[in-house]
Amino acid sequence: MKEGHFKDGESTEADVLFVGRRKESLYVLSASDPYVKKASQNASSTIWHTRLGHVGYQLLQKILARQLLEGIPILKDIHHDEVCPGCQFGKSHRLPFPNSENRASTALELIHSDLMGPTRIPSYAGFYYVMAIVDDFSRFS
Repeated sequence: MKEGHFKDGESTEADVLFVGRRKESLYVLSASDPYVKKASQNASSTIWHTRLGHVGYQLLQKILARQLLEGIPILKDIHHDEVCPGCQFGKSHRLPFPNSENRASTALELIHSDLMGPTRIPSYAGFYYVMAIVDDFSRFS
């Protein structure tokens, strides 16, 4: 594939989706395709935020100011304080269990385990799962 040509993972050499030219350390994509032009009409900054992979609104404004992506209409409604539900959900963190102040007083009184798998590549012994077991008292695994 030639430098500056973009395709999805399943496309062949002939299925080039975009052609971009390099500008400094970025590729500038041309959005002059009629389909893309139609899709850009009446689009809000929220829609372009989503289309560009949930890029931050400040970065979206820089992209527009530097004209790094051709074909995006002039967006007048860029809201820096707007909260995208997808971004909010994607950046949220949740502990799997609440922290506990209770510790084991003897070995093997309390053990913790975690199972991971299946893995894409098997272990040397041919297994696709990994189980970690840790003694709470000694922290021995």
